[in-house]
Amino acid sequence: MFPSVERNGVRLIDGGVGSNTPISVAVDLGAERVVVLPAGFSCSLKKPPRSVFGTIANSLNHIMTRQLATEIEFYRTKAKLHVAPALCPLEVSSGDFTQTELLMTDGYKPASGWIEAGGLKRALPSNLHLHPAIFMTLHLQHARITL
Repeated sequence: MFPSVERNGVRLIDGGVGSNTPISVAVDLGAERVVVLPAGFSCSLKKPPRSVFGTIANSLNHIMTRQLATEIEFYRTKAKLHVAPALCPLEVSSGDFTQTELLMTDGYKPASGWIEAGGLKRALPSNLHLHPAIFMTLHLQHARITL
């Protein structure tokens, strides 16, 4: 959610809002192998976001994670997908940019372990079922939602 910029007379916007992990774009451009590094989502917040920006950022994070799960499900038979493990549990809000260094440090160990274990050498099996609920489990232990 960064401000738009102009480059060579073209207005560019933060593509993360439209497609945080654009597997579809890579495959549409001809990629036969896609390495996905999911950023995770704030599944274990100690308390719900209090600000409007925090609530919007957290909601967008859940929407983008669901989109990632949908793209993995759809494109796993169209390209070789290699999906690294996401940080989990993640107790940091996606809108809290003060935690960037901690997240990078915490993500390094599981990602390098995944690579060392052969994650880049084996693609997802085409019969693997990745239900979006795997990524979208909502932890409502600190808030009650009434519809």
